[in-house]
Amino acid sequence: MDQVSRQDAADMKKLVQTLPANRKTKPETRDLSLQDAIAVPGLPKMGVKTVNSYIDMFRRFWDWAERHGRAPHKLCDGMKVAKAKQAAEKRKAYSKEQLSRLYVELTEDRSGLVKKDDHKWGTLLAMFTGARLREVAQLVPSDIRSEGGIWYIDINADGEKKSLKSPAAKRRVSVHSELIRLGFLESVEACAKQPHLFMSLSYNEKEAYGRNLGRWVGTFLIKIGMKEDGLVFHSLRHTAIVRM
Repeated sequence: MDQVSRQDAADMKKLVQTLPANRKTKPETRDLSLQDAIAVPGLPKMGVKTVNSYIDMFRRFWDWAERHGRAPHKLCDGMKVAKAKQAAEKRKAYSKEQLSRLYVELTEDRSGLVKKDDHKWGTLLAMFTGARLREVAQLVPSDIRSEGGIWYIDINADGEKKSLKSPAAKRRVSVHSELIRLGFLESVEACAKQPHLFMSLSYNEKEAYGRNLGRWVGTFLIKIGMKEDGLVFHSLRHTAIVRM
């Protein structure tokens, strides 16, 4: 144990940050070695809280070893990954007036900028459900379901290249009556044979299917004069959470 250095501890920290989230339960990684699991592209990594829990486990072990004369020094003291909350903290919610205008712009297309139904419905879904960008963008037609006459969106990671932030993110979200009135269900029915609900949203390893939609909303807000610091696609989720 006296051959393990602080540089080894730093290397361990870097390694832990590359681990895929839920690697022991995901079909893509559960039977793979650690190094092979890390090499699988396109998988979300473990969150900061989980990474720090691993580092803390190592720290406590080395503290014990040092106290009992098994190691010459402590390792991992003060070592942790900074919480990546800066971007989230800078996001702000839409005001009622901003939401109202965004709704009108999306549904009436007064600007002439809403050229794709994928952009329209993807943004409206986020507005009425508070779902994350990735959750909306990766939907498949069969995720829109009915039970007992009630329509809902099944947010899940079932399918190729689909993923969730955590197991707790798997849930059902009711389809808002306004979305039904606007014709969302008819839109879903029209693309029932497609592999994805929003076919124009291509896959990207870093941002999954959400990249194009997120960028479009950012550009859209600028062009209609609504762009403000902290106002982004994810602000729709922030708005929903704030008003719950």
